[in-house]
Amino acid sequence: MLKITGTSALSNYRIKKLLIELHKIDVNITALSARFIHFIAVENNLDSHQTDVLNQLLTYGSNQNESAHEQLSSHSIETLLVVPRSGTISPWSSKATEIAQ
Repeated sequence: MLKITGTSALSNYRIKKLLIELHKIDVNITALSARFIHFIAVENNLDSHQTDVLNQLLTYGSNQNESAHEQLSSHSIETLLVVPRSGTISPWSSKATEIAQ
């Protein structure tokens, strides 16, 4: 199983809006970050060309929150990972598999 970290899942506007709401719940929450993480099930090790193609396919969006994520990484108290149920195959992942192949 390969794990490739993607770009920020939230815009700066959405982060600010969420922080206002979270601050109402707990004043100690001062920052947040959300990132896409791609898990790729492979049958065999990928060669360098295949790895390059996969990385190109999964390079998208904006890195506008890159520095904020790096700052949070060293100060994070809690990390939540949201994934589909085991065995779930979404239409998106089926199409992504076709494109990658």
